Amino acid sequence: MLATLIGILPIGTVFSDSNPSFVDGILTIPEIDSAEKAGEFQEVILQFTDQGELVLQDYKNGVQVQVIENVELIKTESFPVQVLLRVTGYISVCLELGQISTRVLNNKFEVILYYLNNARLLTPGGFGCVAAVNFFTEIIPLPVYALAAGEYEYDVNGDFTGIFSLLEDNEL
Repeated sequence: MLATLIGILPIGTVFSDSNPSFVDGILTIPEIDSAEKAGEFQEVILQFTDQGELVLQDYKNGVQVQVIENVELIKTESFPVQVLLRVTGYISVCLELGQISTRVLNNKFEVILYYLNNARLLTPGGFGCVAAVNFFTEIIPLPVYALAAGEYEYDVNGDFTGIFSLLEDNEL
């Protein structure tokens, strides 16, 4: 599925805000959106063959953060307007927050918070994972610059939704 996705999507819509890198014939892409979810494929590694073809070497499926307690919309009064989401929740002390993926489709911002793919399984002392949690607060900017005046939706991890308006075109 991933190889098909890479082949059919226009390059401008495949990459999120993370920067791909190309070193020694190896293309590393931090995250790629699928049709269903922003940032679904992470740590994608492609290698050029001697024939000039890209071959998929490895990738990881993103694992979505499960416990988000609140999402607060923050909209500045200045122009151009900035829109931020303050997301609070918690995760096991054995895990870490990873990629935060954002994309805009049809006036709807999809934001997904993922666990780090290489999450710690043991505590620093080397003992098994304890039943404790770390609370987090993340401030996530939405890319609203140059958007037309209108109403926009947001969805965070499929659980928190809301609406905000831009009263005028958001461009200098």
